[in-house]
Amino acid sequence: MYYSVGMRKTSLRAVFFAGLCAVGVEYLSGCVNPVNLKVQGKDNISGPDTDVTVTFYSWNYTASENDVVKTLPLARKSEIDADNMPLDPVQPGYTFLGWWDKDGRIHGGADVEDWGTQVTDATIVCADMDVFARWLELSGDGALIQVYSSLGPVAQASTMKIQIGGGDVFRIKNEDAFSSYKWIYNGDIISILSEITFGSGGPGIFNTNNTGVRPIVIRAVTNESKWESSYFYVEVQ
Repeated sequence: MYYSVGMRKTSLRAVFFAGLCAVGVEYLSGCVNPVNLKVQGKDNISGPDTDVTVTFYSWNYTASENDVVKTLPLARKSEIDADNMPLDPVQPGYTFLGWWDKDGRIHGGADVEDWGTQVTDATIVCADMDVFARWLELSGDGALIQVYSSLGPVAQASTMKIQIGGGDVFRIKNEDAFSSYKWIYNGDIISILSEITFGSGGPGIFNTNNTGVRPIVIRAVTNESKWESSYFYVEVQ
């Protein structure tokens, strides 16, 4: 569709982008965080060659406050990079479920959608950004849940490594001790069976053709109707 501007015919797209330029709006392509429309000339808006700051927060359940884990200056529109990511925080009674760009805890923390977008070392940062640790509360010490892989027992908080394209099966050995169990990844239930299988071409996080670390949480109800939890990490490398 075209519109007449003076004696020229101009497309609607050109009119739109001309309007953006007129009000001083710059679109920054490639940014995964939602703040990729910048109004130039306003306070707290970084110019093309200036730094931005990423602040990593973790809720301290003992002190009931957000602790600053790391403050990271970056060149605008650059990736965070693996060397700049903070170490995974540790907190008794909770397991860490990654960094996110919204503080889902203020909404209860149960719904993954409340946490926004997961922030990784590949995240491109275009503006000052607050990042929040996501936690899952555990019950029990995990001792009652006996998880085994092809290599033997899987200890709580351990990292089980799988070569890219390889496979492994993780199973609850003492499944008869529980009336039900859930395998959880990033707050979502991924299985209610007694075992999960990772392999080449598997569905979603079970696909070992994709590298990365998957935090796996198990929540099980004992035959005495008590909750038990455990967790471990699967790293495909």
